[in-house]
Amino acid sequence: MTNTISDHSPQYGLEEVAAATLTTIENPAVVLAASRAPQTDSADDKGKDNTSDDPTDSDLKSAIRGPEVNVDDLDQTRANAELGDAAAQVRLGDAYLEGRFEPQDYLLAMEWFLKAAEQGDPDGERKVGLIHYLGHGVPQDYKKAMDKGDQGVSRDLKHAAEWYHKAAEQGNPHAQWALGKLYHHGSGVSLDYTKAMEWYLRASRQGNGQARADIGFLHYYGQGVPQDFAAAVKWCLQAAEQDNSDAQYRLGHMHEYGQGVPQDYSKAMEWYRKAADQGDWKSSKMVGHLYHKGLAVPRISTWLLRGTTKPRRRVTMKLV
Repeated sequence: MTNTISDHSPQYGLEEVAAATLTTIENPAVVLAASRAPQTDSADDKGKDNTSDDPTDSDLKSAIRGPEVNVDDLDQTRANAELGDAAAQVRLGDAYLEGRFEPQDYLLAMEWFLKAAEQGDPDGERKVGLIHYLGHGVPQDYKKAMDKGDQGVSRDLKHAAEWYHKAAEQGNPHAQWALGKLYHHGSGVSLDYTKAMEWYLRASRQGNGQARADIGFLHYYGQGVPQDFAAAVKWCLQAAEQDNSDAQYRLGHMHEYGQGVPQDYSKAMEWYRKAADQGDWKSSKMVGHLYHKGLAVPRISTWLLRGTTKPRRRVTMKLV
């Protein structure tokens, strides 16, 4: 049986792996300004899936997060930052970026990230890239904008790519993943699946779960490589075992339709539930559909309701 895969050309961003709102940012690499599009295919479409595998903006921010500053050591962090400690400068920038213990201030966040970046700190460089990507900093004349008190500008994907590249070349795995996402979607750089794969592989070698998931997605959709469901299963499994909900959803889909693995509704349900337990709306919807089709034990209403609307942010759901 031939499995049909719809074209996958999401116009999303990169650091989608950040927190669902700017107040919850931190650890991945590129956050997507637009949220994931809802699934349009019915559960009866054999193997057809228009759903984006991209992480959300909230995902992106969370993926970019660094060590949090405790309220007790905020003063010490500030003192160290003022003395030129790059790590402290990044932590202080994070505090302003997320509004922790200080009023949220993107310009001050950019100021401290730049201080670290100017010392060649890869985390500082990566955060400057994130600010450019999100469009909450000042992309050109920093001093003039600060004097004016501007708090936001349009996104600057070209400069985001430049800063991510600086950090990626220094071996920062989050920046490597973020740069891969930019190439994957042609954001700020020319669309190039080969370069996307190159940067994803570099990040994956350092254990980056989202990069492993994205390698799986490239294989799944045949982007830059021949379509290979078996390879997609291999890479998504690695990411899923790191609790990546996008990979868990994709594994559920592949088990449901027998793509790269024998068709197995029990395993499909297992992976959908794991992703749903992390608040993944697509997976919640698919759990409901499997119940509805009689392919799992009957408990339909709660899961169908969970999948009807896309939450604005990720929420942890306790499965019963």
